[in-house]
Amino acid sequence: MKKFRERNLRVVAAVSAAILLIAAYIALNFSHLPLIGTQKDYQADFATAVGLSKGDVVTIAGVRVGSISGFKLRGAVVQIDFTVSGGYRLGSDTRADAKVINPVGVEYIQLTPSGSGHLHGAIPVSRTTVPGTLTSNLNTLAGETEQTDVPQLVKSLDVVSQALAGTSPATTKAALTGIAQLSAVLANKQSELGDVVTQADALSVLLNQHSVQLVNLLGQANLILQVLNERQAAIKSLLVTTSDLAGQLNHILVGDQSALDPMLNNLQAVSAFLAKDDNSLSSAIPLLAAFDRYTANATGSGPFADVVAPTLVLPDNLIAQCAQIALSPLLGCRP
Repeated sequence: MKKFRERNLRVVAAVSAAILLIAAYIALNFSHLPLIGTQKDYQADFATAVGLSKGDVVTIAGVRVGSISGFKLRGAVVQIDFTVSGGYRLGSDTRADAKVINPVGVEYIQLTPSGSGHLHGAIPVSRTTVPGTLTSNLNTLAGETEQTDVPQLVKSLDVVSQALAGTSPATTKAALTGIAQLSAVLANKQSELGDVVTQADALSVLLNQHSVQLVNLLGQANLILQVLNERQAAIKSLLVTTSDLAGQLNHILVGDQSALDPMLNNLQAVSAFLAKDDNSLSSAIPLLAAFDRYTANATGSGPFADVVAPTLVLPDNLIAQCAQIALSPLLGCRP
């Protein structure tokens, strides 16, 4: 066996350098080595990746369990690849929330394991959240500010300045005091306002549930309105006819008063004459009835009249006396 001094130092140095490089690579990627590494790769879809960067920490319950390994734009979402130590189980309903370490935008991902089984596929956007940071808020403010019409804003401020200049300090103070009192009332009635909003939401739900009945009711209301319109037309026609009748009656009673007075006077005279001869009429009516009966008896046996001669030349009282005594067919009415 050759001594160290007798060996080729260049070869020894090259082999030693190679061994050191291999050892360094294994040390840096020990967790990713097959059969040895204990980390698993996962994905999560976020609406935005502002503040997140490769290498940021991934935690579970505040304990670091992995890191972000990459980003990938997939449609309207950002897919973030991250690794988690194999000793932690992620269920099928696991959440991934981006959290803020400090206000300038340094973030990390916090996992909340949930559900049964194991997580398969990327965590959907519905189970991920991205917090607002100072950087993102400033970016949003800058974008909104760029859309502001500066000349119009200056003009509005000038109008407000002129309005305040024309208002007395006492009036301005009173207005601000009123606004403060209104805000205090709203703050004190916060629970009542919440109840009102809750009841309004319940009412909207109830109306939504009975939307079919409401539509039918509105349709029936339209039918009722049509019937009322028809009745209105009929009542209007009746009123017009009544008005015409009233006009005609007024014309008769007022315009023809001179002709009506003599007619009424004549009717009164006839009524008085009939009342005066009421007894005579009462006596004449039975006689007329008897005459009518006798006439019917005389003419009711054919196209001729039965006439008894004695009744034409003898008075009735004599006939009556003859009827009371026994009459002989030979002698006739003789005593």
